[in-house]
Amino acid sequence: MLIFEGYPHSTSVLKQNTTTNQYYIERLLDYDGVDEGTVNLLYIDEFVKNCKGLYLKWLNIQGGYSYWLFSPNFKTDRKVKTLGEIQNHWRVRGLGDTNNIDIGKTGQDTISVYTKTYTKYMNEIISVLESPEVYLYTDDATNCEKFTDNLCGWVRVSVSDGRYQIQNSKYNLQPLSLKIQLPQRFVQSII
Repeated sequence: MLIFEGYPHSTSVLKQNTTTNQYYIERLLDYDGVDEGTVNLLYIDEFVKNCKGLYLKWLNIQGGYSYWLFSPNFKTDRKVKTLGEIQNHWRVRGLGDTNNIDIGKTGQDTISVYTKTYTKYMNEIISVLESPEVYLYTDDATNCEKFTDNLCGWVRVSVSDGRYQIQNSKYNLQPLSLKIQLPQRFVQSII
């Protein structure tokens, strides 16, 4: 896989204890996202410079984490739903006010992200669709401050249910669009 300049990356490596012959997984920090002198390319294909975008990390089927930098161009949608109503006091009816009071709403933001990459990377990238654990990196203030509402670090998100195109044999560069659900928004309510 790739390491993207400015974004942290670690690799999980299966190792064997020579005295007990037992296997264990060791997580190695390939790049801390800040000091380019710390880049370890032992298990990495390429170090990509001058990167901006939305960075995702997810648990892959090998038990380690995969990383990918999606396009910096994204779309955010907000779904709101009412929590319900309560009946107001009967005396208010004579004043022409409504009989019911809205008790609040819930809010859920969804981000539509996009990438286009070579077919050789797509099998790894599409594993995000079925991963039970997906994170969005929010410490890149140039991109994330637009939608994260004071979230910081790695924020657990989920890929929205749905149908996703994962390959088009017509092209060498494969497009992939995902819908990522952010954590539920904290909104005011009267309960």
